[in-house]
Amino acid sequence: MKKIVTMSIVASFLMLGLNQGLAQSNNQEKKEEVREKQMDKADKKADKAVDKAQKQRDKNKDKASKENQGNAYGKDKGDMTGREFGQHRAEMARNKLEESRARINETEERISRSRLQINTAREALEESRKERKMTDEEIKEREQRILEADQRVRELETALNSSRERLQRTERELMKLNIDIE
Repeated sequence: MKKIVTMSIVASFLMLGLNQGLAQSNNQEKKEEVREKQMDKADKKADKAVDKAQKQRDKNKDKASKENQGNAYGKDKGDMTGREFGQHRAEMARNKLEESRARINETEERISRSRLQINTAREALEESRKERKMTDEEIKEREQRILEADQRVRELETALNSSRERLQRTERELMKLNIDIE
């Protein structure tokens, strides 16, 4: 009886020891799996970084090669001679300038019409305010709309001024090149 009890105790310790050993080996396996996953992730990140650096190098090479090629005007001039092609390009430049001038004049007219409408709206609002034809809320709403319209016109004027300056710069450059603008 004593032998059976001691044998069962020894057997249970052995079983616990084996289970403990198996659990430790499972933990080791899990740790190794985690390390492998981390290494895979690190390898993937490193590969991505290398790919990104290679793409950047390729882009820089492309930019450098494109910068040295010029505009390629005249490569596809068709049946025209060099002189004809040059005349054609000069005519296109003159037309572009004329179109720019026309757009600027059109914008100036639109601004002047808008200013006139804004002034008319302000006068009508003042008249309505004096005669008490509208409520305070309506007056405030109209004032807000007039202010917004005035702000848009100011923005358009600043854009127009920058366009004028660009046009003048282009005209000066063409004058330096002795190209007849008009």
